Amino acid sequence: LELLRVLAGWPRLGAEMDEKTIPQEVRFDEIGGVSYTKGCYTGQETVARLHFRGHTNRQLRGLVFDPEPPVAPVGGWNVVTHVDREVGRVTSLAFVPDTGLPGAGRWIGLAVIRREVTPGAMVRAAGRDARVVDLPFAFPAAAPA
Repeated sequence: LELLRVLAGWPRLGAEMDEKTIPQEVRFDEIGGVSYTKGCYTGQETVARLHFRGHTNRQLRGLVFDPEPPVAPVGGWNVVTHVDREVGRVTSLAFVPDTGLPGAGRWIGLAVIRREVTPGAMVRAAGRDARVVDLPFAFPAAAPA
């Protein structure tokens, strides 16, 4: 189930989210987790202001790692750097098993990273090079045999 969650780009409490998380940082507005028409709720002003006037400084993005597995979780393993600058944190990792499907045999992950690091950018995360991608993950179709 963890692989499916990561592929879909769904945030998990304790991994991508905590009590300080703004819903738009982890795609709640994109996956139907935020209502702009519902009555009053805690944090409504902040959520509405971001929706109508601005954007968050961080976003949940996907990472596709080079074929080697990411480094084991030890101190500082989850730091994401871009052009020698810390830009975020890896929050979840999953392996796509070799099933013949596109993207198989690779490690993927979720990371909350600075907005200016756009899809297609190469970053260093979990001790390996990774490409930043939009969520949900979309792998190119395999060529017919």
